[in-house]
Amino acid sequence: MVLEAFVSMLYNAALLLSLVVVFDVISRDAHTEKFWEQILAGFILGAITLGIMMNPWVMRPGVVFDTRTIFLSVGVMFFGVVPSVVSMLMALAYRLWMGGDGVITGCSTIISSIAWGFIFRAIHRYWKKPYGFAEFYSLGILNHITMIALMLLMPADIRWMIVRTITLPVIIIYPLGTVLMGQLAARRIRRYEEQQKLQRSEEKYRLLTETSNDIILIRNLDGTIGFANRKAQELLGIMDEDINVVLAKDYVLPQYHELLEIHKQNRTNGDLSSKLFNLEIYDKQGKIHLVEVSSTPLIENGKLQGMLAALRDVTDRVQTEEQRNRYAFRLKILRELDGIVLETLSFDETCDQVLKKLQQLIPYDLLSINMLQDKKVELIKILKPVNRFEYLHNHQFHVPDMDFIEHLAKNRWQIVSSPEIKSTKMPVRSRMTQDGLQSFMYNALIVRDKLLGFLWFGSFQEDFFTDEHLEIALDFADQLAIVLNHISLIQTIREHSNELSRTVAARTAQLQNALDELEAFSYSVAHDLRSPLKLVHGYSEALAEDYAHHMDEEGRQLLGNIRSTAQRMDKLIMELLHLAKLSPDGIKAENFDMNELVQEIWFNLEHDGFVLDLHPLPSAWGDSTLLGQVWQNLLENAIKFSSVNSEKSIEVGCVFDDKELVYYVKDNGVGFAAEQAEEIFVPFKRLNNLESAEGSGIGLAISKKIILNHGGRIWAESKPDIGSTFYFSLPAMNEENNDQ
Repeated sequence: MVLEAFVSMLYNAALLLSLVVVFDVISRDAHTEKFWEQILAGFILGAITLGIMMNPWVMRPGVVFDTRTIFLSVGVMFFGVVPSVVSMLMALAYRLWMGGDGVITGCSTIISSIAWGFIFRAIHRYWKKPYGFAEFYSLGILNHITMIALMLLMPADIRWMIVRTITLPVIIIYPLGTVLMGQLAARRIRRYEEQQKLQRSEEKYRLLTETSNDIILIRNLDGTIGFANRKAQELLGIMDEDINVVLAKDYVLPQYHELLEIHKQNRTNGDLSSKLFNLEIYDKQGKIHLVEVSSTPLIENGKLQGMLAALRDVTDRVQTEEQRNRYAFRLKILRELDGIVLETLSFDETCDQVLKKLQQLIPYDLLSINMLQDKKVELIKILKPVNRFEYLHNHQFHVPDMDFIEHLAKNRWQIVSSPEIKSTKMPVRSRMTQDGLQSFMYNALIVRDKLLGFLWFGSFQEDFFTDEHLEIALDFADQLAIVLNHISLIQTIREHSNELSRTVAARTAQLQNALDELEAFSYSVAHDLRSPLKLVHGYSEALAEDYAHHMDEEGRQLLGNIRSTAQRMDKLIMELLHLAKLSPDGIKAENFDMNELVQEIWFNLEHDGFVLDLHPLPSAWGDSTLLGQVWQNLLENAIKFSSVNSEKSIEVGCVFDDKELVYYVKDNGVGFAAEQAEEIFVPFKRLNNLESAEGSGIGLAISKKIILNHGGRIWAESKPDIGSTFYFSLPAMNEENNDQ
């Protein structure tokens, strides 16, 4: 009985596998997401299920067994809900129609198989792993243990006999059948997905090649074209009948055939790397295109089958790059011209440099710079071929065609070529034409709407000068006009500067002569004035010595006044002479200790009752003798105008920074009004509240001149009845002073 069960189950499993193969043939598109197609797939699955159920193993009337459980559970895993439900309903309907003792068990096994299929479908999606033996075997074991358990729903008189009969064959054969069917279905699905992927890839590749703006070709090993996309057909004119017939090199310029042969040889020798190179091809109109070729080998079963080539037309790109590079070069040259102007070179040096720069942009054969001089044209600079046009030279004058000059001033340029270049009004151009020049280009040199001259280009080639040459020449002419105008202005400024220098030198010499004469006059005046003063002083002393005893007290007092007045006048004359002689050239500068200088001067002054508050003073650079005179004048004034105070104090100090040293003398004397601070340094200027004080009134003027000659400044701050502070500054010590 068990042996018969084994044989019947094997027969039924073989039928199942046969029907699966038939299903794979007739329903290759069953794995779909369209609802109506899923319904159709469900009917096909249901039909196969019915075919299995119609060929069962009949254990007894009403009790049949087949492999529907295998087919339904595996089918759910691969075909989804809709096809599985449709096939389940068809199987249930058929089983109910069959009737018999096992109808409940049969329907239950159909439902349980579908349920286990859904469970394993969900688990498989969660795992996201490829289908495997263990997965299908587990499904087979659980599904058919459930089926054996459902046998208990059979009538009591046969249930145990059925369980004993089928358990061993079912547990052994059905899980293996589940594995076989699952693996077949999994392979079928993978094969289907791979076919779909390949089909989509082919469609994308076909869409890519047909819509691409690049030429895509397959070159066979024999050199013929095996494939040409739409762009290749449109541009090169390749027809379907040309495939595998025409040679790829027929579309390539002959000078590139050797390059193609080298690439072919390298491929033959095993170089299977991709290559990128440029070459030129003909289109169907015979026009030449520069293309960038990307060549990739086509390998099949380890052997080279041909080459896939993508050709991109780079003609416009290369031309654009060349134009951009030329424009950048033009800007570079123009910037260099700006630099030449800033260098303030001579006219000839400037012309030599700018013309050489220009020849890098316009490969002319002859170029001259022509300037208008009254009603003539001066050829101020020419660049010409060696031993040609000997009748043209620098600084040559010509009588111009005034109609041509007016036209050039109005239009800024003119290009002429054979046979237009012959003109009786321009004999020089006619002669140059006879000597081989075939093209001329003229560009006006204009600054502020004034025509200064023009450039004259010449070439031995006919129709040589292009729109690009003209654009460059116009830019250059504008720049050169500015250059020449700047040079002219610089030359004018230089001439004015030289003239001014000569004038200044002459005036300086005159001034020096006047100063020398003034100094000589000062000495003469001093000598002439002091002589009678000395006589007055001498006679007054003799009178005092010999006749003072004959005079009364008033006479002796008057005689003393005469003597003191003569002494003051002599001192005043000497101080005026000293003030006149002060100049920066007379300074003997050195580094000296300012503290020692102030202490020495204070020691030699009469300062009874005064206290000197001397703060540390930094060393200074200057003439210690002259600066000592400044200190003496300031300290004497402080003593003089503070003597009336009961508290007699004088403060001396310094404040300084990186630029200058500021020394000061501060007293608590009578002071003066702030608005009189400038007047106090004027020679002989005496303020109202100070008129009674003794002095010549020239000491502060001398001090000011000494400080100014040292590069410093002097000023005063004061308030009446409070006191005054006198400041003077000297440049701060630096490395240059120290080196000296």
